[in-house]
Amino acid sequence: MNSRLSWPARIALLGALPAVVTLIGMTWFVFGQSADHARTRLREATLLDVSLGSLSLRGRKGAELAQTVDEMATRLDAHLILLDGAGAFEAGSKSARSVVDLKALSSSQEVAGARRLDAALRDAHSPGKHGWTYAAAKVPGSDYVLWMGRDDSGRVAAMGAPVVFTWILVLLTCFAVLLLAKNLARSVTAPVSALQRVVDSVTEGDFSRRVPSSEDKQFDRLGTAFNEMTAQLETTLRAAREEAAQLTTVLEGLSEGVIALDEHEHVTFVNGAARDLLALPADPEIKGSPFYEYVREPRILGLAQAVVTTRESQQAEVHQEGPPRRTIQIYAAPAFAGSTSLIMVFRDMSRLRRLESMRSDFVSNVSHELRTPLAAIAAAVETLSDDEARLDNEVGPRFLSMIDRNAARLEALLQDILALSRMESRPESLAREPVEFGGIARSVVEDLRGRARRAGIELVPPGADRLPLLGDGPMLYRVVENLIVNAITYTPEGGRVEVKTEVEANAAVLRVCDTGVGIPHASLGRIFERFYRVDKARSRGAGGTGLGLAIVKHVTGLHGGSVEVVSEVGQGSTFTVRIPLADRVSQESS
Repeated sequence: MNSRLSWPARIALLGALPAVVTLIGMTWFVFGQSADHARTRLREATLLDVSLGSLSLRGRKGAELAQTVDEMATRLDAHLILLDGAGAFEAGSKSARSVVDLKALSSSQEVAGARRLDAALRDAHSPGKHGWTYAAAKVPGSDYVLWMGRDDSGRVAAMGAPVVFTWILVLLTCFAVLLLAKNLARSVTAPVSALQRVVDSVTEGDFSRRVPSSEDKQFDRLGTAFNEMTAQLETTLRAAREEAAQLTTVLEGLSEGVIALDEHEHVTFVNGAARDLLALPADPEIKGSPFYEYVREPRILGLAQAVVTTRESQQAEVHQEGPPRRTIQIYAAPAFAGSTSLIMVFRDMSRLRRLESMRSDFVSNVSHELRTPLAAIAAAVETLSDDEARLDNEVGPRFLSMIDRNAARLEALLQDILALSRMESRPESLAREPVEFGGIARSVVEDLRGRARRAGIELVPPGADRLPLLGDGPMLYRVVENLIVNAITYTPEGGRVEVKTEVEANAAVLRVCDTGVGIPHASLGRIFERFYRVDKARSRGAGGTGLGLAIVKHVTGLHGGSVEVVSEVGQGSTFTVRIPLADRVSQESS
């Protein structure tokens, strides 16, 4: 608690101070005058005593003279010495003879004055003699001079005792006045001081303090009103903090980046998505810093400056070369109407743009893939519409075979497209039942043995390993079939395709190795894309749809597995599929 007086108390004390100073000054003046008057009376009494004493010595001589001087010294409580006309000692009190310098006395100021004026007076100023008064008077009818020295300090002290008492009383009165003024000021300002302390606490964020009740009705009403206002303010601020916390939580949870800038383009808020998109540091470092210190992209800075200048919303799309390469859509607008502070929203459009590109490529590829068989069928139908060609034993069957072959190709293409669409749109439709992957691989090899023989390819079956899985048997069959067909297609006559199955790290592993043409290194990252062909002419000539490896990757992924390829041009390729075994799948599911 602050012990210093408040300004009203100081004013009250300053108001009482002139009265106290005036009282002390008047007392000083009165008692100064009284002291002067008392000293004057004592000096006059001393001069009167020595004058009366000189009169009592008139006509006395010898022993009687000495006895009278001695008695008079005792009665007056003073030193008395009688000097003759030459200044020699004639008589004196016993106390005076031992302490007074007779030689100096004869030439003293008061003795010389008495010889001239019959009586004279002098105050002592020598060290140790303060309070002494010296007087001399000429004895009438003779040349004798009676000298008297008396210590009046006791009389002065006796006269000063009431003065000291009065001074003490005055000082006590002044102290009482000041104390009363202080207490009065405190009683008046105590409610104000209490209110001030509570105001200071509220200013520092402590809303628990309340203004105490006061005997003064006006202050009590003021304190009650302030307490109610403090409680309402606390409730309002708590609600504002909760809303701010909720808003921060919502903004942090957005996939879009949000950055708030003040009127000086300093960062006041940035959420996690914005930090990730723009590679910004954490809040404590960036908050309050200029936006341009952390974002150097001219188009983003220009967009923010345009909002500040025009005070209208702006939007743009920025392409970042990366890494990683990104397409960011930016929307910037004033925080509120007419404000120069602004909010910027960043949306990563990279995935959407890739999907749009993939959709466009997909439509283009499908159209291209459909155009070839449809054109062949149309040409064959047009040829067969001619009666002569239709009835020809060589031409008719050849064009009918072309129609059948291209219709099968269309059917295979549509089946692959539908299979991919079903897996992407409804992955839960994939069956989850116990299957034996090794047995599936052996069945596929057996089914394709004739095709390999016709192509002049040696097809080596896998061993008798048992590979229990939980999965979709037909789709796994299709995975093995696509890989083996792909290997046969791209292996020259006289080549070799070997299928291997084994268990590695609790996973079923299928390897399809061929001695074919191989895959260029630049194409390894794209061979699992839809409709991607390394050798387009060879693939289409073999009746491929361009979706086989895409289906392999998708089915393997839905089974929790992976597929990879190792290849050298002219040396052949090895495709490896890994799928978790049944017991591992069960554990992960549980």
